[in-house]
Amino acid sequence: MEEMIMKRPQEHERVKTERPDLPFFFGIEVDHTTKKSDKYNQKLALFEKILGDQLSTNDTIDEAFTKIVRASLAIEFGPSIVHTKGAKKMIETISRGIRDDHTLRKQALALIYRYTKKAS
Repeated sequence: MEEMIMKRPQEHERVKTERPDLPFFFGIEVDHTTKKSDKYNQKLALFEKILGDQLSTNDTIDEAFTKIVRASLAIEFGPSIVHTKGAKKMIETISRGIRDDHTLRKQALALIYRYTKKAS
């Protein structure tokens, strides 16, 4: 009988960050020593600001997913992309994909929980 060899998963070096939830939300490790990370951190700060301003406890889950997708697209590709022809269908498709995928839905719900403002 053959012996099965179990390999241990590669251990990742823990990265100290101001945002310890980054790896969970985005599935990445952050290297704060490069210029690329400065640009990334600026985009992330803008994303957090937009979510903080736009998400509300009055939003439905689908509305909140749509706001997350719109903010992500606007930051990554420029604000004009969310106003182009076909953007509505693209945003709906991405939002539906997030809603239907267990891992993405869990991450999006965590973002919603973190950035929602209580309705006044």
